[in-house]
Amino acid sequence: MMFEVTGGKGRVAVRTLREAPPTINAEALPSDERRSAAHLMMILGTLPYYEADFRHALALYDHSERESPTVPHPWKFVAGRDGAMSIFNFGKAVEGIMASVGTMPTLFGMVDRDPLRKARQLMRDMFPRFEAVRHSIAHAAELIGDPDKIDQEGISGAPYTFGSLTINPGQSVVIIRSSFVGPRLFANSFEGALQAYELSQKTANGLWEVKQTIYAAFKNAEAQTRQGSPAPNP
Repeated sequence: MMFEVTGGKGRVAVRTLREAPPTINAEALPSDERRSAAHLMMILGTLPYYEADFRHALALYDHSERESPTVPHPWKFVAGRDGAMSIFNFGKAVEGIMASVGTMPTLFGMVDRDPLRKARQLMRDMFPRFEAVRHSIAHAAELIGDPDKIDQEGISGAPYTFGSLTINPGQSVVIIRSSFVGPRLFANSFEGALQAYELSQKTANGLWEVKQTIYAAFKNAEAQTRQGSPAPNP
């Protein structure tokens, strides 16, 4: 996927050119794998869209930074929330790919497993708590529904420092309204800890690397099923 970002004060545009994901010729697989293969191709095709969603959130943040470099701009928080949701959707698509390919023995035998393992590890290394980051946003109001929940969600330490946030001994802080605790560091409370990610080009590049690594794993399967004749029914 290629991205072209243009803009100035008051204007920003992101143009995306999505590369095609690997194509699996389901007819070259046994009949009991064809439906799953079609489903797998659908999930593979979502990765560029979720990656693009994140890049649009990043472009919105950058635009807001230019508009208001010294005063917090409300669009930054919109960008932060959408970026977190995009990472979550991307991560769940990755998990779906891993689960789906394992249900098809014939196709699984054509897939290069080393890139799949690498992609899984990259995702967890770069975004170890992506589910919690998403949940801290999606369930923010629920998490403060009663005093007991507030106590459970409170962040405390002796002291606790994260980005620009410092919590002194005896303090307990709950962050529920999509906050930045440092430059591009978007964070909220969940499960008694601060759940955060970086809304940056580095994160966007990480998503791209995971996607490309997964696509590389299916290149051999793409070639083999394209050349092969329809597989016999089991």
